[in-house]
Amino acid sequence: MNTTKKIVVVLTVMMVAAAMAAPAAMGANPTYEATVLPGQNTVVTVLNQTFGSGNTGDTLNISDSLNLSNTGNADANVAANITAHVGDVYGLKSDWDDIIPGDNLKLGKTGSLMTLNKVVGSVQLGGPNKVPANGYLRYDAQLNIPAGQNATAYRGTVEIILS
Repeated sequence: MNTTKKIVVVLTVMMVAAAMAAPAAMGANPTYEATVLPGQNTVVTVLNQTFGSGNTGDTLNISDSLNLSNTGNADANVAANITAHVGDVYGLKSDWDDIIPGDNLKLGKTGSLMTLNKVVGSVQLGGPNKVPANGYLRYDAQLNIPAGQNATAYRGTVEIILS
């Protein structure tokens, strides 16, 4: 039994030694390949996020609310999602759970404002609001204060989703 173990060990050592002694094959240098896909690389900078004060029925505007700068080599699609809500209604919320529904808030470049949702889910801001490759866009914001809205301060976060 000891003899068998010795033979196995000897054969293993001999095979390793033979493999180490074999010369390296010429021309065996690997060639690696990779494909770089186009992609967006967009940074969102908040320039102004305060609508100020208004009365019910007023429309409040912020010019140049956001700057979106894309250093990538592909256009960036932009979507927006309001995160504050009272029950199933998403929008700008007061400390007392009053809400200005999200469909009163618009976002996008001048002339291409898109209405956000008052229900859960993001809104694609559309073709004119794509941030071009190696370019930038400034977004405006607009808020319509509904008739009968309670007089108080409202706030809400808009999540910007880039793809």
